Amino acid sequence: MPEVCSLSAWEEPALEVCSLSDGCRADRTRLFSDASTGLGSDSRRRTVTSFDSSEAEGCHDIGQPSPAGCTKSRILGMGAEMLQGFKRQEFQEELKKLSAGPRGNGSVPGRMELALSVQSEVLLRHGLPGSFEGVLCMLDMLTEVVTDPEVHELLNDIDELLGLPRNWTANEIVAAKLRKESVSLTRDQVLMLANELLIAFRDAKFQKKLAALCKPSGSSTYVQGRAELAMTVQSKVLPKYRIPGNRDGLLMMLDALEPHKTDVTVTSVLNAIDEALKQASGTTLSCL
Repeated sequence: MPEVCSLSAWEEPALEVCSLSDGCRADRTRLFSDASTGLGSDSRRRTVTSFDSSEAEGCHDIGQPSPAGCTKSRILGMGAEMLQGFKRQEFQEELKKLSAGPRGNGSVPGRMELALSVQSEVLLRHGLPGSFEGVLCMLDMLTEVVTDPEVHELLNDIDELLGLPRNWTANEIVAAKLRKESVSLTRDQVLMLANELLIAFRDAKFQKKLAALCKPSGSSTYVQGRAELAMTVQSKVLPKYRIPGNRDGLLMMLDALEPHKTDVTVTSVLNAIDEALKQASGTTLSCL
């Protein structure tokens, strides 16, 4: 999977992320995302006001089953707004510039951040975090209605505007549901994994490369190339714990970390990783 899921704007093999995973999750919720939202740890399951305000009443919380009609209406409303944003001339011109640049394993560096510039505005209008976490919430809902013809066609239109093959996003979401896996790690294993990542992220050579990426952006919230840099570490560490060193592995790691999110020692290490990646402390915890 060398490319990006259009609505989530995930790049393979690296996802712009929260500390440990630097990414988002399609089948259940999210990889650690690279956005400092300041939201609490239960924000992923927060009540969404509406993708379409007329449909808000009676809709369920993210992460809980919701009426198919309600979910479809929200997705279509939000997707239509994103579609218009991606059609804007300035967006397409910037995407063309990025696509003409160097690529890594078929991906387009910077496309994820560019897509989020549109997505964040739409997400905020509909009561979701204007970050990868908000995108993740929307993807949660998409798993329920991705096979609906109207939703499917909307995703295809967005795929095309982002330079992806038609059916790319729909196929990725369906595949994620089919290959959903879980991994169980003990507290000691979680601490070993997290500390190993922390040591690697604090390495002087890694920090020098990260500083070079952060300087042009002038912001620690969205840093182009940080996901790819983080993945150079993650892809080596995760397999040691029988977790694939790729996007699917990052999703599996989220599942494994969630049961330990209230452990003071674990949270301390996760916050330290956030800081090592020049992100706000608590960014990763907000994704669990």
